[in-house]
Amino acid sequence: MKAAKTNGDEYDLVIVDPPKLAPNKKALPRATSRYKRINAAALELVAPGGILLTFTCSAAMTQGGGFVGVVQSAAAAAGRTITLLKTVGPAADHVTNPCYPEGAYLTGAFFYVV
Repeated sequence: MKAAKTNGDEYDLVIVDPPKLAPNKKALPRATSRYKRINAAALELVAPGGILLTFTCSAAMTQGGGFVGVVQSAAAAAGRTITLLKTVGPAADHVTNPCYPEGAYLTGAFFYVV
């Protein structure tokens, strides 16, 4: 992303799908900072009127409900205005056991970027 920013590149669609950054609740503060930094960098590459698709596969982030807020904070840091279009979870073939809530770890968010 650094090279694209240096080149002044902009894209109509940017997808952010990092690896698990918060393996547990203890790691959540550090992961939150990293998610914010990654999404702010990605938002700087989205052309006005473009779309950001961003994901987390960290149960601690998903179940805490803070993921969308982290992206909103990233947008403020990047000087961008975003509108949440939709949040998504795992596909129908990725079942979760109600006795194991940690299995519901995937969250995606679609944002319109101004």
